[in-house]
Amino acid sequence: MLRLRRAVGAALALFPVLLLFSCNNAYGIFDDIQGQTKQKGSDIFKKTTAYTVFRFNNSYFASTAKLYTRPVSGSSWSKVSVGGTSSYFLRSAVLCGSKVYALTGEDSSDVKLYSSSDGSSWTQMTSLPTYPLDTLFSANGELFAVSHRFDEDESTNSGTSYFSLYHYDTGSTSFVPVANLQSLTDSSIRGVVYDDTNSRYYFASEGSIYYTTDVTNTSSISTTLFATTSVTIWYLSYTGTASGTGKHLYITDTDGNLYRDDFSTSDDVNSTPLSVVAEVPYSGGYMLVVGTDTDSSSNAAEGYYEGTFGSFSRGNKNSIVAHSSSIFNSTVENFPVHCFFWDSATDDLFVCISPGTSSSTYYGLYKSHYNGSSWDGWEAQ
Repeated sequence: MLRLRRAVGAALALFPVLLLFSCNNAYGIFDDIQGQTKQKGSDIFKKTTAYTVFRFNNSYFASTAKLYTRPVSGSSWSKVSVGGTSSYFLRSAVLCGSKVYALTGEDSSDVKLYSSSDGSSWTQMTSLPTYPLDTLFSANGELFAVSHRFDEDESTNSGTSYFSLYHYDTGSTSFVPVANLQSLTDSSIRGVVYDDTNSRYYFASEGSIYYTTDVTNTSSISTTLFATTSVTIWYLSYTGTASGTGKHLYITDTDGNLYRDDFSTSDDVNSTPLSVVAEVPYSGGYMLVVGTDTDSSSNAAEGYYEGTFGSFSRGNKNSIVAHSSSIFNSTVENFPVHCFFWDSATDDLFVCISPGTSSSTYYGLYKSHYNGSSWDGWEAQ
């Protein structure tokens, strides 16, 4: 059942883009609680928010306020120099087709966009939109970017934020406005995904979802998949396999609801804003993991939920992807989840979280390995 829309404050930066059944003794997974083990990861991610992680060729890349990389077969992370310097503020980073894109600049007047074909040599891109870019999205090898402007009323010491979505046209090497997603007042772009079953690109604001089948003509998009005034859309995900839970569009809102394909099929997971959704293997089958988030109404994050659509349980010390009480309680419990990344080549699931700064035992990036029948538990990176 849909809840009344809550007021949402300043939009969170999104970084584009899973759940299971809660484990019990009947499944025989993780029922052995191991000895007390303190998490020990890299100082890079200690008490630091990680926003996204992806694989490019034989290396992983992870973003905080900087971009880091390590070999897939290694364990040591190193800072990536972007634009000839390691002294930059990273706004967003995505893998798009055969290139990595990095958006830098702490000050809105110094925003720069770079591309790299190897993850080490970077080329600055020009012909950016008039207003500074905030966030990058990647869908089906196409690059999208969100610009943001703030109009301040000095007399009242307040103002209004406006968000616009652009598509990068490789032919003209310029950013083209995406229709119906321009100058959105206090409503950020909540996601861009590609549905390869229906050959559709979906674009979400906080109140509507649009789509097109012609990404080269985004300036004339007029089709509304659906609009809502009763919920606030928070994240948009497209995940699944034909042999698993099936490929689906997943929409989450600030009231803890998860929707599949459209608003006619929903699951009231919890009362906390939900974030990213992804599909992962489990005991010969597949399942979903769903992250949680926070919002301006002070709803606390709850880590993640795992299960199947219509039957989710909160990830905890006895759940499937987690391991023991000592390990799980110092990992993702009670923290916002920004990204899940499943590497099917290595059977590793990464999660990016905001761990806070209250304890040195918390990290922003964790990984859990699937051995074909069970998960090894979250390990700090």
